Amino acid sequence: MSGEGVDNPLGEHAESHENGGADEINLTGLSGDPADTINESLLTTRNDIIVRGATIAERLNIGVSRIIARLAAGNLVAATGAQILALLTGQAGASFSWNNQELTNTNKITAQTSIWHHEHDLFATSLNPGASGATRTAPDSNTIGGWQLNAAGETLYFEAHMEVEWDAVSDLIINAWWEVNVDNTGGAGGDTVDLQLVVRYKGEGETAIKTQTVEVATTVGASTRYKQFKTTFTIDYDAANNVIDSLDVLSFALNLETDTSEVDDIILNLMELRYATTKPSLDA
Repeated sequence: MSGEGVDNPLGEHAESHENGGADEINLTGLSGDPADTINESLLTTRNDIIVRGATIAERLNIGVSRIIARLAAGNLVAATGAQILALLTGQAGASFSWNNQELTNTNKITAQTSIWHHEHDLFATSLNPGASGATRTAPDSNTIGGWQLNAAGETLYFEAHMEVEWDAVSDLIINAWWEVNVDNTGGAGGDTVDLQLVVRYKGEGETAIKTQTVEVATTVGASTRYKQFKTTFTIDYDAANNVIDSLDVLSFALNLETDTSEVDDIILNLMELRYATTKPSLDA
């Protein structure tokens, strides 16, 4: 210690050993590093960093394509990309934005649960009336057009294939869009259109036909002519003795139940088959 008018009791030699002095203390030749210091000798490789270990400072090397992270084990590590993704996605509410960036060059993308639906649209031109008598209706300024069903026995046929993308643990959905083809404004509020769907199916190597029949009454009330409605049929994937299997071929027969429908004249516009999948498709 020194100052103007104050003598250093240790003398000028002691001052020379201080930081910046003429002869700073040289530790060369001492065994080990000084205590209570973090020494450069701890770093042995380029891209080393110093971290606090359990009790002392430790060296951590950050290798190529690594990120410093603290994983579940609790210590800082040079984490791999896979470890970082696991850290991000393993947290509750871990949804995060890609900030409008493209996700490219991926392999298969699948979900743990069925969050998508695959859709088969079956337009009027895909439906076949056979010899049932259903008649084709052309589109005009009032109707989308399609097939007119207005007599007992008139039936429309179509086919589909259960692709391997189906999750095989959820029901099939068949949607039908149609228009009322009569003026029912004088009808009752509870008037219905009753549609029946018969599903027949089998898989490769099978002989017996499996069958399900679903009838749905849709309330149309006092509807004007050409008002459009949708009927949804749910086909039980695990019906007793009639389980639907992946890759089954299905045949559908749709008819209007004129004996129970208060409104018995419709124009069928479109059919749709939907099933759940874990692979990217339409959002559920």
